Order: sequence, then C-alpha cells, then structure tokens
Amino acid sequence: LEGGGELNRFGWFAQIRGHRLDQIDADDLNRITTLASVSLPIMSVSRNVKLISRIDSRTYVSGKTNQGGWIRGQAGVVLSLESLVRIGVAYSESTSFGDLPLSIDALDSKSAFHFRADFRGGSTNVSTLLKYDPDRQSWYDHEFSIHQVAGCIEPFVSFRARPRRITFGFTLRPLEKIERLEESITKRVVGNHLPSKN
Repeated sequence: LEGGGELNRFGWFAQIRGHRLDQIDADDLNRITTLASVSLPIMSVSRNVKLISRIDSRTYVSGKTNQGGWIRGQAGVVLSLESLVRIGVAYSESTSFGDLPLSIDALDSKSAFHFRADFRGGSTNVSTLLKYDPDRQSWYDHEFSIHQVAGCIEPFVSFRARPRRITFGFTLRPLEKIERLEESITKRVVGNHLPSKN
C-alpha cells in the first residue's frame, strides 16, 4: 500500500508493506515495514541555483519487541546550466533507533556527501552519483545510468556499487508521445489557416 503527491508545495510519499523472510540459519521472519518521505518547498537562490531538502524515515516491526528504524535528513544545492547540465551537492545526516537485526535494514552511512550530475544531450540522458562518507573518509557508493529516448519508450541501463548490480529496463512515455502528436496536429491546423503571403 502506497501513496504520494504534493500539498502546499510539500512533496510526500508513504508506503507500508508486509512480507515474510525465509532464513537458513535462523527462524523465518514475518514483519511490516513503513517508509515515509517529505520534501520541503524548493527555494530559488537565482535563476539557475536552487536549494532542496527532504526528510526520510523507515521502520521495521516484527513482533512486540523487535522494532527499529532510522530517520535521515538531507539538504543540498542544485545548479542548472540551461537544460543540458544539472549538478547537485547534498549532505545527509541520519540516526537509527530500536533493533535492526538484518544488515540490509541499516543505512550504509550515518553522514554522507552526495554528488550528482545529469547530462541531457538530445534524446540521450546520462546520470552519475557519488557518495562520500566523511567519518570513514571513503567513497562508499557510486551509480551510473544512461537513458535513450526512442519514441514512446525510454530504454536504460544502470550500474550501482552498493548493492553491486546492473539493471536493464525501459520506461513508457505514452503521454509525451501523445502531447507531441497533438502539438504537431495543432501547428498543421493553424498553419493551414494562416493568410497566404501571395
């Protein structure tokens, strides 16, 4: 069960899931997880510079005594150079509470700097994300993805270090295709009714 949207310039997303984990060397685990995210209104410093911030939280519940989770706050600045390049830097700080019995439940880093760059060249979009932990003084995660618009679909491939995986897929873009078709038809109809220069 999940939902999201925008309310008074605040963006929000919430999700609740129930699942069962089959474990080899331990008892099977039935639990409920919740996720909540709130993005604060974007602040414009100038035409090309914006300040962004958000708060995320996740909780894990499996029985009355096994409960835990984490809360993370993030703030950053985004620089947009026309519509071709977007560069962002953000800092995040998090804290955990309760019991987190599985290693996958905990965040990879308590404090982190995130560096992201997006390049858009025609129908090709390239994104890269780097994460740095100041406490460990190490780059602990990075991600790279490339998207290629092809009509009403957008194939993509992405690589992420933690967890180490490569993902192939595509995104449907039917609405954009319809909008372009409507725009083309409108231009033709309007053009046919323009007075002739002769």
